[in-house]
Amino acid sequence: GEGEPMRPLSRTRPIAAVPGGAEVEVVLLEPERTFTSFARAGETAELVSRLEENRTYVSNAYVGVYTAFVLVISFVALVVGLVLSRRVTRNIGLLAEATREVGRGDLMVEVPVRSDDEIGELTRSFNTMVRDLRASRMRIEALQRIGAWQDFARRLAHEIKNPLTPIQLAGQELASSYRGDDPAYRKKLDDARQIIEEEVATLRRLVTEFSNFARL
Repeated sequence: GEGEPMRPLSRTRPIAAVPGGAEVEVVLLEPERTFTSFARAGETAELVSRLEENRTYVSNAYVGVYTAFVLVISFVALVVGLVLSRRVTRNIGLLAEATREVGRGDLMVEVPVRSDDEIGELTRSFNTMVRDLRASRMRIEALQRIGAWQDFARRLAHEIKNPLTPIQLAGQELASSYRGDDPAYRKKLDDARQIIEEEVATLRRLVTEFSNFARL
């Protein structure tokens, strides 16, 4: 275009047909942008060539970074797995030891709950079971004590009731066997018989009430 920068291109060639070594020079004018385009194309070609040369290095570096990342993730996963497995193993060990204690008769065992996962739920269930067993054993022991007291009460009532009839008969026999004429002594015998019969009746009533209470 008009006013566009131009660059001259010249070529010189000898003319063999002219004696004396004459030469001819051809001069052409080419726009400056043509040379700029050629220079950019050369730079692009050189960059592509360098990338081709470093392609193996870039690929190996990428593979190395990826491999290192995978190894780090694997190591972290291994450490986390070991920590979790040790915690689970420790909790299972505590449950096993507590189970052995319960088997030996110790119902005061209680395992601390340290997590909200399945192991924690299992621990809570175990503690609930032990508390239920402890309550059941306390009820059984209470029933055994009540049974022992009932048996003692029945035996005591029997031992008290057995001699009451002979005592009453002995008082009646003593009063009826006197044949004397002393009215004062007769009155004493009659009073003694009445007292014995009243007290025997009172004792029989108490024994009956005590027996009924023992059956509750």
